[in-house]
Amino acid sequence: MEQTQHKISIIEDKTFENSLRLDDGYPRIFTVEEPYLLNESEYRILTKSTSIILVWAHTMLAGAAMYAISILARYIYQHASEEDTKVASVESLILAIAFVVAIFLEVVAALAPSDKRKLVKKIGKYFEGKQKFRGFFGK
Repeated sequence: MEQTQHKISIIEDKTFENSLRLDDGYPRIFTVEEPYLLNESEYRILTKSTSIILVWAHTMLAGAAMYAISILARYIYQHASEEDTKVASVESLILAIAFVVAIFLEVVAALAPSDKRKLVKKIGKYFEGKQKFRGFFGK
């Protein structure tokens, strides 16, 4: 591998000379931007599990879906056979209440303050005003 001198062109009409090692001689394209320095507490916020309210909502929704499947199976069996296995109106009411509670919990979780959403918004604002340099080097 030889050390070669290449001219680097940046799209903003800025050029500079730099000594780069190219193994194959093909041109390279690059982007340079200022990184966001993520600290450990921010990393933990981004990787922690979701809100407990959201977990409850998904659990309620999954339970309601399983209950709906069992009611649907009984309804289909009732029409396919001569046996009397009617779906009681209280079962439909329980199913409706379960879906309403699940939707309510989803809305509460969406409206509740979240450290994760705040941090993602902060990181997004950080990158909004930053300038990126794109360019190429090589032959």
